[in-house]
Amino acid sequence: MVENPYASSVTPLKQEAPLPPEIVLASRVKRLIARIVDSFVEGIFFWLCVLLFPVIRDAQNRVIENSLSDVENMEFDFWTDLVLPTFTAESVAFWLIGIGITFICQAYLLARYGQTIGKRMLKIRIVKHDSYRTPTLTRSFGIRECGIYLLYWIPFLPVIEVLWIFGEQRRCLHDLWSGTIVIDDLN
Repeated sequence: MVENPYASSVTPLKQEAPLPPEIVLASRVKRLIARIVDSFVEGIFFWLCVLLFPVIRDAQNRVIENSLSDVENMEFDFWTDLVLPTFTAESVAFWLIGIGITFICQAYLLARYGQTIGKRMLKIRIVKHDSYRTPTLTRSFGIRECGIYLLYWIPFLPVIEVLWIFGEQRRCLHDLWSGTIVIDDLN
């Protein structure tokens, strides 16, 4: 039989190796709850920094403007200041500091344990897909976590990205592009 030089190549598709029996993929529900916990923690820092720091700054300005004897008689419109914060360079700096602290805490936990605060609470962790070891800081935080936040700026893409978890491998797009999986932490 003559070989056709114009025929497409026949290369078998790479089959995913089954997980070792000691590795159990984290459930979709645990992953969802962990993400909600992480968002809640990040939200606390966001609202504390955005809302409370301008209020504190305004209170400090009022104390400075008034004499110390008038401090007891000063009226603070706390709720108005809380609901209508003033966005100054100082308040934005405090917000960035708060978010930065959150990211540093999350990055440390990811580099050390392969877990965020939410994943640590639910006893699940991120591991490399091929070696089942804790990924490097670059892979777990730089590529995976920061990539998720970049996706939030594109309409509808976060929803599409998360829907990938309903596949057989239970991996979102950020798991695929960073080469990670999320497993139950049996330690």
